[in-house]
Amino acid sequence: MENNINNNTEDLNQSAQPAVEPTPSVEPTPSAQPAQATPTQGYVPSQQGYVPPQPGYVPPQQQGYVPPQQGYVPPQQGYVPPQPGYVPPQQGYVPPQPGFVPPQQPAPKKKKSVVGKIIAVIAIILGIFVAIGVVTTIIDGGSSSGTSNVSTNKGPDFKKVYSAIGGNSTYCELAYDGSYLSIDTNPYNRDDYSSSDAWNMIKKANKELGLPESVTTKMSQTRALDGRQTHTSGKLTVSWTYHPDNGLEVIYERNDK
Repeated sequence: MENNINNNTEDLNQSAQPAVEPTPSVEPTPSAQPAQATPTQGYVPSQQGYVPPQPGYVPPQQQGYVPPQQGYVPPQQGYVPPQPGYVPPQQGYVPPQPGFVPPQQPAPKKKKSVVGKIIAVIAIILGIFVAIGVVTTIIDGGSSSGTSNVSTNKGPDFKKVYSAIGGNSTYCELAYDGSYLSIDTNPYNRDDYSSSDAWNMIKKANKELGLPESVTTKMSQTRALDGRQTHTSGKLTVSWTYHPDNGLEVIYERNDK
């Protein structure tokens, strides 16, 4: 019986005490850390010696961009990028010294205009015609052939010779039909007289008619006892006589035979 009373008393004591709840465990709160930016895809960390971009720098957006290598120095202000087609210097390149003047490109040759070529061709053609005319004159009227440079197909033109030598009626006589021309150094037959003007006309006439110098020399050396002298050259016949009282008389005639 006592045992039962004791047990009941213990049960009452236990029920009279307040119930104590267990204290929950508190976990330590981690310290706040600054948020870090997550690198974007393809990001390459900076190399040693990297120089940050200057204000206003715009990163390249093109595909295939390669970041600067170690030791890269950004361009200075006023830098001009190379033009298309630029070839970098090869190994061993020596930069020009101060005062170096690069060789100049030769100036392009000017093309000759069409007008200039036409003028040149015309000048060549005219030169050929002039040369042909000179050769023809030499062949037809040269002194070596003895023909006249005032001659025609019919023979010497004495009218042209008369005008060329400055002939006058005092010393010269020209046939009305142009068949002959005579010159007299003493037309009035004065004793021991000879006109120098008439003698100059004879020398000019010989030259105009293409006679050799030997004929003029023979005329100046003719004596009275030599009689009439004659020289024939082509279609021209010239004859002359000399006498101290009559002077030198020269006759130029056409030789139609």
